[in-house]
Amino acid sequence: MTEISPSMPAHRTEPWQRFTVLDALLLQVGFALAFSLVLSPYRRLAFTSLDEGTFVLLLTTFCLGCAFSGPIVLGSHWLFRGRRVGMSAGEWLWLSPAGILVIGTLGIWALHWVAQIYPDSERVRAVFYALLGFLLFLLEVGCMMNALLVVMARSFGDLDHPPCWWTDRFGAVTCLVLGVFALLAVFAVMS
Repeated sequence: MTEISPSMPAHRTEPWQRFTVLDALLLQVGFALAFSLVLSPYRRLAFTSLDEGTFVLLLTTFCLGCAFSGPIVLGSHWLFRGRRVGMSAGEWLWLSPAGILVIGTLGIWALHWVAQIYPDSERVRAVFYALLGFLLFLLEVGCMMNALLVVMARSFGDLDHPPCWWTDRFGAVTCLVLGVFALLAVFAVMS
């Protein structure tokens, strides 16, 4: 066992490096935002059984909650908790699903208006939406593969120590799980 000598400073943990009650509450804010966006049209319906439609809604809500909680938690570290250290690979991967969601939303909005100039706008819109969906799927699979590499490299000790261990691992695993869900959704649609 090594002792810390007076010449070696002890490693000081910053407030943003620890998982606190504030982080847990901010994670819940991300999930609450997702639940309010996805389930608000269905609030009058009682989910009495777990059928396929209910399962898809709950899975979509879970995925959006994971995607929304990343920017909320990491933003609070920068704005309120004094973080001034760059983000690790896992933290960037935690932001990627929200970025893909924003790109997809802007793409749908833009394609809706671009398709209006063509004579058969419904068919053109359907083709554009299919191409956009395929592009977003490829982006998510690419992020999933990067997340798999980060998780494996962290497990084998090939990457440097991240500034905040819990956000790095949570972000990489979240991106990995969302990529698996995207793969399952595409396979379900294609079968």
